[in-house]
Amino acid sequence: MQPPKQNDAQSHKFKQSPYGRGMAVLRNQKTSNCGEGYMRRTIDLLLYYFSTVTAAVLLKDVSECLCRRGPNASSHYEVQGVPGYKAQFVGSVLWMQGRQLFGQPAIDNKGNVLLWNGDIFGGKLSGNTETSDTKVLLDALGEVPLLQVMCTVKGPYSFIYWNNTSKRLWFGRDRIGRHSLLWQINTLGSMLALTSVAKKSRPEFQEVPACGIFCAHLDENSGLNSIHLHPWSDMTEDEISTFKKESFELIISPIRIQSPIFLPDAALFLTGPTTDDLSPFTQVEHPSSSHMKLLEDLLKDQALSSRVDDLISILKKAVKVRVKTQLNTAVLFSGGLDSAILAALAHEFVPSGEPIDLLNVAFERPRPHKEISRKERKQGREQRVDEFDDVPDRKTGRQTWAELRQLQPERNWNFVEINVSQEELCLERSRRISDLIHPLNTILDDSLGCALWFASRGEGTLVLPSGDNSSYISPARAIYFGGFGSGSFKITVNFSFWFRLDPLPVTLFLTLEQVVLLGMGADEQLGGYMRHRTTLRQRGWQALLAELRHDLARISTRNLGRDDRILSDHGRQGRFPYLDEEVISYVGALPPWHSSDFVSHNSPVFLDCSRCGPISSLPPGVGDKSLLRLAAIKLGLYKAACLPKRAFQFGSRIANSKEKASDISDRL
Repeated sequence: MQPPKQNDAQSHKFKQSPYGRGMAVLRNQKTSNCGEGYMRRTIDLLLYYFSTVTAAVLLKDVSECLCRRGPNASSHYEVQGVPGYKAQFVGSVLWMQGRQLFGQPAIDNKGNVLLWNGDIFGGKLSGNTETSDTKVLLDALGEVPLLQVMCTVKGPYSFIYWNNTSKRLWFGRDRIGRHSLLWQINTLGSMLALTSVAKKSRPEFQEVPACGIFCAHLDENSGLNSIHLHPWSDMTEDEISTFKKESFELIISPIRIQSPIFLPDAALFLTGPTTDDLSPFTQVEHPSSSHMKLLEDLLKDQALSSRVDDLISILKKAVKVRVKTQLNTAVLFSGGLDSAILAALAHEFVPSGEPIDLLNVAFERPRPHKEISRKERKQGREQRVDEFDDVPDRKTGRQTWAELRQLQPERNWNFVEINVSQEELCLERSRRISDLIHPLNTILDDSLGCALWFASRGEGTLVLPSGDNSSYISPARAIYFGGFGSGSFKITVNFSFWFRLDPLPVTLFLTLEQVVLLGMGADEQLGGYMRHRTTLRQRGWQALLAELRHDLARISTRNLGRDDRILSDHGRQGRFPYLDEEVISYVGALPPWHSSDFVSHNSPVFLDCSRCGPISSLPPGVGDKSLLRLAAIKLGLYKAACLPKRAFQFGSRIANSKEKASDISDRL
């Protein structure tokens, strides 16, 4: 048998490349046929995985979810000849860059297999927009040891890589954990399953922690009883210890992988702010009414203004690399500070003739059945439009949309109002969203997951300044080229992978893909939460710095894996400029008092701090996240710069403030 050959699809005019969503199932062949002795020994769920039929069902369940994430191509590959084991790889591709679609699983001439769900935005392997990131990475991994390659990659990713020579299975997520990867480890049944997404009917799946690169040493002796972890170089021993699993032996390797994020030692900030740090704020007159005047006066300080320029420059690079090769761009748009800045920066890099979609979601307020009038019940799902006008994010969204139109009138800003009824919310939560949120399960996960799913779907009303509104679907819908029924056309594409002696067919779609820019990460780094103010007031600067770093460290487990599963369900790719490695390194290197506005414990003196929290004598919307607010002023977003922080779940009105966010949701 000849070595597997990777086929390419025919060239298209789009500059796009594969974005794989994959799964790998590895199980011991010696126990794959379940005998009666095993059947009678236990009814534990672990026995379930001795069955070859069950493994096939698992693959079928997961493949259904993967195809929605990667609608352009899908295929599978099976590794034969592994001592005592059999591995199956399934990949679905969302085509984003490169002239040719490069299918997954990707196999080189040595038999190495790669499932890659990511973007290479920086590092030694970046810069080639003509070739798929998957091919670039596969070629590099075939020549250089994996840890040496992955430490140079900057960008969001999760991956699975089979080294056919060493018989080792490598997998992991990027340092920040921006992309989803789940695992199920059954050492008794000698089974390991890795996937981007899994249904809630598979409760054994959990998120792979974004703490380093994992390696399963698969041979006749070690089997699946142990997995090695190569931690990121900047992780503490306490952080690493929290990831140890009771169900299997996790061996912490002394060989670490260099982190792409560089944060200074917290000990450098022990002294607190100096007199020079305070000077920009002690010289500013306390504003009695104008928040904008305070921000404008602060920019008169040369050092502070220079820091704002640096932040804008780094954010521009982060936005540019995420939209420059895309045909369609959208922004998850509440109209608040974070999303307004992303929209303004995207304008600089999206071609002038293309629109930018501003996706604004609002939910119907839940009401007891007795409060619904007979007329409303008769109307069923039809909702009065003005019911959504009072939703907080709808108000700020329209306000900032108007500011963007005034600032850049030549741009076609598509303001898309997405109104969600309680009936539709319940239907889609039950039908699909609950599976995507899994394995998370809190009320906060429920609220944020549902809001993000409807927003990123992009189906709503396109609002025009003239008032002539129309139904609208943001352009990233997968179009299947095949039979469309009577009177339709058909395009046939011959495309197959030679993984065996016979070709395996690949289901091929063609679509104009779209990225969605999101503001996640701004609050965690720049002090947008109320608890940051409380921490400083009660415990001081060192506690505040620790809180900020803790927020960033746990964002993968609290938000990002879930958000990736939600967004990708529509065949779209979420991108987070505030979580770019260069942005994190820049902001994280600033002392808290160089990146936040605070008042000291007993003094009304302003401190030169625009990262962490509000000045207690001023309302929200001025003191908190001042570095970012000053950036908005420089970009011309004067109104958006003064808007107070509002949580997405409350701004869109999906959440009930009487519920505790950390409680388990009974709706999932």
